[in-house]
Amino acid sequence: MWCPHDLRCFGCDEHSCDRCRLVRGDGEAVESLVLRALAERPIPRPSPEATDPNPASQGGDPVGSSGLRALCVDFDRTLASTRSGGSPLVGAHTADAELLSAVCAAASEGAAVAVVTRNSHVQDIESFLAQLGVPPSVRVLHVSKGVSKGAVMAAHGLIAPRGAGPPQLGGGEGSAAGGGGGLTIFVDDSVDEHVSDPLLASDERVLRVLFTRGPRTAEQRSA
Repeated sequence: MWCPHDLRCFGCDEHSCDRCRLVRGDGEAVESLVLRALAERPIPRPSPEATDPNPASQGGDPVGSSGLRALCVDFDRTLASTRSGGSPLVGAHTADAELLSAVCAAASEGAAVAVVTRNSHVQDIESFLAQLGVPPSVRVLHVSKGVSKGAVMAAHGLIAPRGAGPPQLGGGEGSAAGGGGGLTIFVDDSVDEHVSDPLLASDERVLRVLFTRGPRTAEQRSA
């Protein structure tokens, strides 16, 4: 969890580092990153003096992008208020409004979007997302204990092959979910998921966002 560039801890110091491609942000920050990548606009790097951990407030995002290939988000305590693998259909649960908006925006523009979770209630999660109006193209991928999320993402084409060209958004062969290149944004509230996965930590096409849940939520249902 140690940043070798600034000699700070990502967990205890609430640190972000553009060179490590690991930034801290809430749903609004993720939505900003997604919209910038979808627009395929050059994204300036923040100055070395920037210390604000929220990339949306630095006047530029931490990693340049030629377009968004995929958005991959965790479920428990990230997209949803569920904890410890619980079903989102049991009890009253909410979704983060801005992160939900980012998911829908990315999916509507043809980028690959997946919920990558260790929560095994896949069908319940799919029902929960459908009730919130999430497009059916958004997949729910369960990751078993001992398997890295990066490996599952790569197996489903959510991370561009090394040396791939820029992405082609909008479906078909060479789309974001298939060939081409582009940025993958991985959002998870667990520091361990970000720093203990060698594939995610080493791949320059992956921007990792350590998620901090904001106050705005989208209500779902109460049981």
